[in-house]
Amino acid sequence: MLPSVGDFAVALAGSNPTVDNQSHDTNIQPSNRAGPTPSPLQRTDVTGHGLGSGKSSVGLRLEKGGVMRRGEKLGIEKLKKPDFMTDGEWKATLETLSMLNQTIPDEVWKLVGEKVTSLDRIRSDGQEDRKKFLSTDGREFTESGAASTLLLTTIGRKSGKEITTPVNYMRDGDNYIIVASLAGYDKPPHWYLNLEKNPRVWVQAKDKKVPATSRRMTREEKARLWPRMLKEGQPLWAYFQMFTQREFQAVIITPEK
Repeated sequence: MLPSVGDFAVALAGSNPTVDNQSHDTNIQPSNRAGPTPSPLQRTDVTGHGLGSGKSSVGLRLEKGGVMRRGEKLGIEKLKKPDFMTDGEWKATLETLSMLNQTIPDEVWKLVGEKVTSLDRIRSDGQEDRKKFLSTDGREFTESGAASTLLLTTIGRKSGKEITTPVNYMRDGDNYIIVASLAGYDKPPHWYLNLEKNPRVWVQAKDKKVPATSRRMTREEKARLWPRMLKEGQPLWAYFQMFTQREFQAVIITPEK
């Protein structure tokens, strides 16, 4: 859950040394410091890695045009509601984007942009995050003030091998809710494709790794939970959703008893 005060804790999640490209998420925590006026919007990609040509591509169409790049504040007045969002989801998204604009200072936006400039960078940072998680039993990620992070292990749909990925989550009772964001790139992370083929997974929130089952959240469930997910999980899910017309799928992970 978001702290009300404090500095920023930034960490990017990625794949383990058995590399499965796109197995990443983004973790950043806003403070209470305000930043300057929002900038115009449009999306720019740098590299491919399963995203097609890897050339720049436009994300959601904007009401008033402009250029949007990761690592910049969003001109909220220029955004257009995605067709897949309900009015309630859109309201929560705009409220979250406004909060991020007000609380994240320029130097942190710059850092965010640097960390998601390519999938190579995301994957490299993610491998380091996985090592840090295992070496501290998750304490660095659960006690730092950053968005909650767990290790998700899926079975590679092509390799058949176990692949471990740090991802942000929201707790919902005994369940964990995760989101296939991949910083707003146009194709979903490989961990999501893996569990679509094989829903059996393992999760490690701190020092214990437990078996679990996964299922994609229904549209109705997501519409109901999206506001909570942005408050209690990762607010940047709202931010990165603006960079792609791909709807972020949410997944419910249920540990076995």
